[in-house]
Amino acid sequence: MPTLLYQLQDFYFEPAHYQRILDQLFEQGAIHGVEIRLCRADETDFWVSASMQTLIHQGEEIILSALCDISDRKAAGEALRVAEENHRSIFENAIGGIYQSTLDGHFLRVNKALADMLGYPSPEAMLEAVTAIRSQIYVEPACRRQFRQLLEEHGHVNRFEYQAYRNNGDIIWLVESARIVRDRSGKVLYYEGILEDQTQRKLEETALKREVEQLRIEIDQAKLTRQVTEITQSEYFQQLQANAEILRFKNANTAQNLPPSPPAKILMDCPSGSEV
Repeated sequence: MPTLLYQLQDFYFEPAHYQRILDQLFEQGAIHGVEIRLCRADETDFWVSASMQTLIHQGEEIILSALCDISDRKAAGEALRVAEENHRSIFENAIGGIYQSTLDGHFLRVNKALADMLGYPSPEAMLEAVTAIRSQIYVEPACRRQFRQLLEEHGHVNRFEYQAYRNNGDIIWLVESARIVRDRSGKVLYYEGILEDQTQRKLEETALKREVEQLRIEIDQAKLTRQVTEITQSEYFQQLQANAEILRFKNANTAQNLPPSPPAKILMDCPSGSEV
């Protein structure tokens, strides 16, 4: 009888797993679709789906096994798990606010950054408190209608600005980029968006506009003062002033040479209406 170079348990990636499989098999008599990690002769590992059953052959108990290589499926599943974990990590740890919402204005998911941005103690608290995005988040409900119209027309919106309420009632400025997520048939599943707090930028823009307006007023005032100075120092204006002085001097002399006016009669309210 040939000597076996390997024992069955040598093919198990985790030798302890071999004993657990045997215990389960002898207890139940058969097992189906059990996923097992095995090793090849070159020590590379692979996954199989195993179905096993105990049989009696020539008076000896044997194990009948059927193995199906599922390494590709496991690799795809692991890749999907890693992708989902990365997506969850990005969603939860992103600096910007991220959300998913229904078409009728209910949040499905919000990350911590968005909850912090809008003044809620946690994403869970925000999901519970906000039941109508249009009235509880948007200061101007018309902006929500415009936002949805753009989404429905183009499938996405880039850097849409609007004012929003924080949990305590304060008003801030938000910039939002969003898209419609659809299933394979084209049915709308939800909205997904990223928000940034632009309040500080808006305040700086407002302050800059005030400074520019004040500077414009000062420039206009300085320009007016310079124009007045240029006019008053011009030869033409000096001649006008000289002519005005001459005219004023002549008028004064004429007034002095006029004969005195006769005294005016004063009518008193006398009983007989007599002249005084």
